[in-house]
Amino acid sequence: MKKFIEELKKIFPYNKSVAIELILALTFSHELPGNSVVLLTESSFFQRKYSSLYLMLNNYFCARNTKSDQRITLRRQERKKIIKYITSLYSKGCNRNVYALDITNHYRSNSQKGRDRINVRSKNNRFSEPGYEYSVLCNLKEKSWAIPTSITRVHSEANKYAIGVQQVIDAHSCSDVDSITISIADAAYSNTGYLEPLYKEDNIINITRDRKNRAVYTMFTGEQKPKGRKRHYGDKINLSEHKDKLTPDNVVRFNHTSKKGKETEVVISEYHNLLVKGRKKQSMKKNPVNYVKIEVYDLEGSRVYNNDLWLCVSGKKRHLLKAQEVYDYYKSRFDIEHFFKFAKSKMRFDKLQTTNPKIDEDYCMFVMLSYNHLYHLKDYAGVATRHDWYSKKSEDPTPSTIYRSLSEIKHHFHDIVKPAIARGIPDERSVRKLFVKQANCPVIKKTIPKNNVEISIKVPFGKGQKFTKVTLNAKNLNEEIFSTKLSSLYTQISKNLTLSETKLE
Repeated sequence: MKKFIEELKKIFPYNKSVAIELILALTFSHELPGNSVVLLTESSFFQRKYSSLYLMLNNYFCARNTKSDQRITLRRQERKKIIKYITSLYSKGCNRNVYALDITNHYRSNSQKGRDRINVRSKNNRFSEPGYEYSVLCNLKEKSWAIPTSITRVHSEANKYAIGVQQVIDAHSCSDVDSITISIADAAYSNTGYLEPLYKEDNIINITRDRKNRAVYTMFTGEQKPKGRKRHYGDKINLSEHKDKLTPDNVVRFNHTSKKGKETEVVISEYHNLLVKGRKKQSMKKNPVNYVKIEVYDLEGSRVYNNDLWLCVSGKKRHLLKAQEVYDYYKSRFDIEHFFKFAKSKMRFDKLQTTNPKIDEDYCMFVMLSYNHLYHLKDYAGVATRHDWYSKKSEDPTPSTIYRSLSEIKHHFHDIVKPAIARGIPDERSVRKLFVKQANCPVIKKTIPKNNVEISIKVPFGKGQKFTKVTLNAKNLNEEIFSTKLSSLYTQISKNLTLSETKLE
């Protein structure tokens, strides 16, 4: 029961006691009120004052008087050490290691002094808000559990796909030599900037969802010209218009019964060795991929979903996965969304208040360690009482059921925590004497500004607003041309709307 915590003690070079206290306080945080991170110091496991929490997050990897350039190196080394240890716990001795990769956002709209904030997608997916992006890699070792093994902040100058590639490669390096690593991601990762670097790895297979109007190409099998560049791409085919142009290499049919007892027929069609185009730096002309199409029908033969599910399977050993395995693997990807919800609502994943993004990133790492600790306790904590109003009564332990039942084993960990010894703060490290008022930090825009004129047309519709944006190139745009384009745009709008319904900005 205590083995995981005892091993973590050996990893931290400094502030071991406070680090372990924070992990235990996060694990048993169900008894603490509110969502504030500072309230964790009121836990029975936390033996020190609240200021030690921030001091530990800033110095768990080195001494307090370490120079700034050395601190950067030591922090990076310590984080790699922790991530490698966590990843190796689940990857060693497995022939296949399945991971889910996704981005989650921490919103910081009111943090005016927060450094390196960027515009992230808002909760309603329509606008943007200032905040931080985190790339999260989870091991799907067990049903209903998405175990986080790597959490990295996407800073303003970084690319989230490049960070995701590095996370998958690092996870694969912790596994056995002959094992296969399967990375699963949503449609955002179907671009060649993510697929091409991982294609170079021999034992990594990617499963990503793709959009229904993706343009794919057959491999060119005709006669090459005697001179000039070789031709790699054959016929261009849009996935939405594939029926008469593509013949499936394999078709699998089976019946599926949902948890609510609804029976459906699943039809899986597999298409081998297709090509997708990328940029020069991420060319995929020599890297064929497989596509898997999933259709769902009811017992009467009618479609359950209007759109088909298209999955792209890339990698040198993609043929090792059967069509139904690809489908089952992708269904398990959604467990990472459950981790995001659980960590934010129960473990205060996005609740730390700080202006330093590095401290925020390190705190997320401690939440990751706490969730891993919760996973290791699932065999020792009994399942919480199931009431009559629970709609789902699965016998499998889930993070929520284990989290609610930790009180019965809480007393086993009190001997790990040692009482604090008050030593005071030296004069040269006094916070009050070193305090400097911080300046407001602007929100960094990662997009390159374009020389365009943007016109937004908003239309009131019920409680919300429907709107559209029209962009005009400002290059060689004089007054006459602008008036002509504007009048043409107004004519198009007036065909469907009255003047009173439109608001032009």
